[in-house]
Amino acid sequence: MGKILPVALDVDGNEPALYLAEIDQPTNVAGEGNHRIQCIHVVRKDEPAEYRIDLGPSINFKADPLEVVCGGKEFKNGRETYWSSDSVADVQEIAEQLRNRQTMAEMFDVQPSDLVGRYADQMEFNRDRRKHPGKEVFGYGS
Repeated sequence: MGKILPVALDVDGNEPALYLAEIDQPTNVAGEGNHRIQCIHVVRKDEPAEYRIDLGPSINFKADPLEVVCGGKEFKNGRETYWSSDSVADVQEIAEQLRNRQTMAEMFDVQPSDLVGRYADQMEFNRDRRKHPGKEVFGYGS
């Protein structure tokens, strides 16, 4: 079980960030549904602390919840120390890029109505390969 982190009331963009996650959580207000929450773990006095930002209703985000790991902990001289490779501003920029990326269907321009046709094309391709096992269907020799 993880340890409970102290709360950070604010963060500076230049602070070292250990971790960022965007998760969907229910709100305290009935009927509002889930909100997307951005959780940032920063290093304060050699200890991690958590800062949370409410990004709004989850329904407004097409991307899935995400995680960016950019630091960790080490044991030196019998003591835990934390290191980070990125600042808060850096990981928030990475999260924004991930949040705004295209979905797989958009990347490959596959529409749901297209899937049945593409499946039929693949089955025809497989059948032709079984009928003519020595002959290449595409590429050299076709």
